[in-house]
Amino acid sequence: NMYQAHINCADQILAYEQEKTLEVNKNLTAWRFDYIISTREDAYFYTPMNISALLPQLRLVHNPTPTTVAADSNHGKCDIIFKNCLTFGGFNMRLQLFNRDAGIIMLGNRFKFYSIMHQAGWKTANPECYEMMEADMYDVLSCRVDIDYIPVTAARHLKDGDICLYDFENRECYPTAVEENIKHIKKCEDIEKTI
Repeated sequence: NMYQAHINCADQILAYEQEKTLEVNKNLTAWRFDYIISTREDAYFYTPMNISALLPQLRLVHNPTPTTVAADSNHGKCDIIFKNCLTFGGFNMRLQLFNRDAGIIMLGNRFKFYSIMHQAGWKTANPECYEMMEADMYDVLSCRVDIDYIPVTAARHLKDGDICLYDFENRECYPTAVEENIKHIKKCEDIEKTI
């Protein structure tokens, strides 16, 4: 289950931070990650991704307090960044870049939010919309960026070590730098016809 894996990941991040806090700082100050990346196991990068170009768009903390606003003034207004295509009415789920706090909130509360949603009688069309509703619930601010900044899609890995992409993944949602190259990537629809 993808969402159980997200919860497990958030728990592992918190446990690792606790371990590092005890090891490095002798528990005087909390050791914490700055950012969290959530991606799929079948992520395919069309080109290398420059994460440093995206970091200035992220807030340092989720819901800054008056004491953290000054420290956060040189940073952006986003808690989560994802590519602006294949969103299906919500958040693209191929790769998401979070500030640490928003990542823990979003990943760690997947089932808690589902319970809230169920009790309230809310409905959603798909996981992308579910994640957008969850972000709204927890005041997580989202930013969509061009695929040239997050050049990631979902690929299916083939037995021969090659990959294929479904047409909808490749039709309109690819970086401009690879427009010629994508014509040579196998189409999953063609492979399924031969099986």
